[in-house]
Amino acid sequence: MIVIVNLSLVLTSVLVSGAKLSTGPAEVHMQWDYVNYSWPSWEAYEQAVADKSYIRENNVVSGIKLWRNRLYLAVPRQKPGIPVTLASIHAEPEDRSVAPLLEPFPSWEMQKLGDCKALQFVQSMEIDPMGRMWVINNGRIDVRTNHSKSLCPSRMMIFDLENDSELLLDYAFPEGVINSSSVYLNDLVVDHENGGFAYISDNDPSNPGVLVFSLRRRSSWKVTHHPSMFASPDARNIVVNSTHLTIDSNIDGIALSPASTEGRGRSLFYCPLSSYETFAVPTFVLKNPRNRGLVNKYVKSLGRKPSQGDGMTMTSAGVLYFGLLQKNAIGAWDTKDPPFSDNIQILTEDLELVEWPDSFAVDSKGRLWNTAKRQSVIRTSGLDKSVPNFRILRIDVVLRGRECAGVAGDNESKRVVAWKADGKSGARVSPIALILVASLVNPISAQLSNARVHYQWNYVNYTWPSSQAHDQAIQDGSYIPEHNVISGVKVWKDRIYLAVPRLKKGVPSTLNFVPLDSSNPSPLLRPYPSWSMQRENDCDSFQLVQSMEIDPLGRMWVINNGRTELRSNQSRSICPSRLVILDLEKDGEIILNYIFPDNVVQSESVYLNDIVVDHKDGGFAYITDNDSKHPGIIVFSLRQRRSWKVSHESMEVQDEAVLMSINGTTFSNKSPVNGIGLSQASGRNRFLYYFPISSFELFAVPTWVLKKRYRSIDKFVVKVGRKPSQSGGMMVSSTGILYFGLLGEDAVSSWNTASPPFTDNQRIVIQDHELSQYPDSFALDERSQLWYTSNRLQVFITDKVDVDRINIRLIVADIEAKNYQYFRDGSAPKLPKIGETRLRNFVQKRLFIM
Repeated sequence: MIVIVNLSLVLTSVLVSGAKLSTGPAEVHMQWDYVNYSWPSWEAYEQAVADKSYIRENNVVSGIKLWRNRLYLAVPRQKPGIPVTLASIHAEPEDRSVAPLLEPFPSWEMQKLGDCKALQFVQSMEIDPMGRMWVINNGRIDVRTNHSKSLCPSRMMIFDLENDSELLLDYAFPEGVINSSSVYLNDLVVDHENGGFAYISDNDPSNPGVLVFSLRRRSSWKVTHHPSMFASPDARNIVVNSTHLTIDSNIDGIALSPASTEGRGRSLFYCPLSSYETFAVPTFVLKNPRNRGLVNKYVKSLGRKPSQGDGMTMTSAGVLYFGLLQKNAIGAWDTKDPPFSDNIQILTEDLELVEWPDSFAVDSKGRLWNTAKRQSVIRTSGLDKSVPNFRILRIDVVLRGRECAGVAGDNESKRVVAWKADGKSGARVSPIALILVASLVNPISAQLSNARVHYQWNYVNYTWPSSQAHDQAIQDGSYIPEHNVISGVKVWKDRIYLAVPRLKKGVPSTLNFVPLDSSNPSPLLRPYPSWSMQRENDCDSFQLVQSMEIDPLGRMWVINNGRTELRSNQSRSICPSRLVILDLEKDGEIILNYIFPDNVVQSESVYLNDIVVDHKDGGFAYITDNDSKHPGIIVFSLRQRRSWKVSHESMEVQDEAVLMSINGTTFSNKSPVNGIGLSQASGRNRFLYYFPISSFELFAVPTWVLKKRYRSIDKFVVKVGRKPSQSGGMMVSSTGILYFGLLGEDAVSSWNTASPPFTDNQRIVIQDHELSQYPDSFALDERSQLWYTSNRLQVFITDKVDVDRINIRLIVADIEAKNYQYFRDGSAPKLPKIGETRLRNFVQKRLFIM
């Protein structure tokens, strides 16, 4: 069906992947014979004309984006006489027959040429769902002349449109990443995943490529030297409305595949202007600068277009829109309907009105916006000020049978939230500092919301029996405040249980609790179950507790190391290491006290670090032994009252990960298997996940293998994938989401275990470079809240603790799941009762003897 509208714009209804892509009323929304501005005064305008800081014919509208009721337009300084390079206008002016004056954004002051704090040359920008405008500010101007000038470093600038256009970030791309004498940053897209990235096409004539900017790292690198990013010789000649142009233009248009609710990896689409082909590369290749050598392997050509193209954009439904310059048309391709070349559809074409479709935007209503301009005539003959030269086109597009939302609307659930400094005040952190992103996973949407610092401490202190006891502990060195660091955390009913491992001298209590709700933002820790259970050198007491687990019956499984002061030069092996189970419903009554035999743990090097509990087959616990000489996983059978140790090379230190850099502190740390996680109770075959701290890899092994006591587990261990940083703890939810810390990123990441591959589908869900330093231990409570400790362990390890600042935080975020011990619906499985297990074992032994 062909519809002719009143402006002679031809619109075509087409079929895309079996779904009908239809257009509503299309319109030339605005048009200009030439571009002019809202000058401060008539005198300012006349002066600009006189001194040629405003030359009408050199002002060409390029980039376009929308936010609320404003259109934002880029006027790149490709030639002299352009007073404003980034401007805005009302999106719905009262009289659209009058060409609107462009208002400088955010001000006239930010348009000053030669002022490196101001905007010099803007070709494109992007606005994320929080109303933050990411602007690529080229430092090189007059690029369409024979005397281009490099005035300033090129920069990434981010403005908060919701907060009076406050400048949130001003990042200068370093020389070496870009070449200031030839740089031409052309287009960009923004990726919310993994802490935030921007991908920018650098149309540099001698060294084109994709510039990658990491918001989390505040760093950038360039992916280049690939033939796909260069102009193609067969596409140098472009004919638009009988005007012949010869253009050697490298990588230009760029688009990002939509965020997937199924955990699929994303791809970056791009094309040189002088090319008939469109290319794609997975974003995981771009996100790690060490992967630049893999570009040749992963870049693929999608196929040929019927014409060269300039800009492009992608909708949340996965429809790619792009210009077709020689066709005076806009093309569309549903990325779910390969191959590309056979399934390109013409969305709209017109010889006059769709001349040189340049930049695109999609709004929250699914409407496609485009800047069209008489670029071929302007380049060859100059601007004819008596006819319309620039148009903004708007087209209503609906993809029948499939959601089709715009770029600004496709990530509405991804929010930046304020941390609460004390769980109550809600003091706001700069929005650029904390990015908390919804973790969209299938089959649930596990959104972290209302993340907050629940409690925080400069240093740990306790509820002492008396002030005299406190003073005496300080005096004799049995309490050294800076040596007390909170590690393990678990929650049961109205209490939060906290482990303070005796890694150094001066830790008076190793297992403690605080109230779930307290008016004190830094509550004193109460020894659990009593002070008498904290006595050092008493083997009936707790010596070093690093972690614990609480099962759905309220039984706390505590790993009680017999070796203390592990972070000193004289660690002490005081007692046998034990597994102690306390009944929280009976004031911490001990219902099991199991001693690990010497052939399972080595007393001189043992370091029982983390624990998970498995209700199946009579009850098991899996414990990481961070033993520097003999690392492994200890398996404890509740039914058999026996334990054994499983070892594998994956549990050992990886040399490439020994050097750690956390928030400016760099140190060497040879730490083997540490974090451990168990797949959810609903799974038929459960897996144990683990990683050493000194490793970038995540591993898994089936639990049935561990229970069988195989001599070797080599053929059963699976390398799940690679992380961008070393990690401490982890936790799996009842819905199969694995949460884990990223120590070098000050972040918590997640992965839906039902959505491999792990490497491609990790999602940063919480990140803050101040509040989330060294995310250590995790817990998920019955209220579906995720808890973790952030303890700045890097300064503890390097003896640089400053007790005059906040060092330890307990952070909580809401999710829609319990921990791995529960079924997906939140119910608990039937658990073995420890008393019944004892009786059954006794009876079985008696029967065997008889």
